[in-house]
Amino acid sequence: MIGSKQGDPRVQALLDQLDLKYDVDSDGDYRVIFALDEERSQLAIIRSETAHLGKFEIREITSPACTFPGPLDADTANALLIYNAHVKLGSWRLVRFGDDSCAAMFAAQIAANTDAQSLFTTLRVVIETADEVENKLTQEDNF
Repeated sequence: MIGSKQGDPRVQALLDQLDLKYDVDSDGDYRVIFALDEERSQLAIIRSETAHLGKFEIREITSPACTFPGPLDADTANALLIYNAHVKLGSWRLVRFGDDSCAAMFAAQIAANTDAQSLFTTLRVVIETADEVENKLTQEDNF
């Protein structure tokens, strides 16, 4: 595809090693959909772009829980902040789009040169956490 970025080959190698099906979006990010049970599935996005903290290179894995037409109401925002205190890996964040809509996303950072099992563990934490909140807030399975 003209103008699209290629995904980080390190991620592709790990996903292939894990035998996970994926696609690469126009930003070069990997999209993986997990079947959680016979009724629910959840999308995870593994960013190809990495960030550096000194010599430490990190990659982000995210999963959307729900979207809102505007900013979150105070009760929902506070509930997600409180939830952050109870997770071992990752945190909730709010992503705002140009039309003022928002998405509640669960995200975790991992070493960019991670191994397959660590990637899989992080993926599972991110998707299970996002799906749990999606189910609680919407009782739907949109992601």
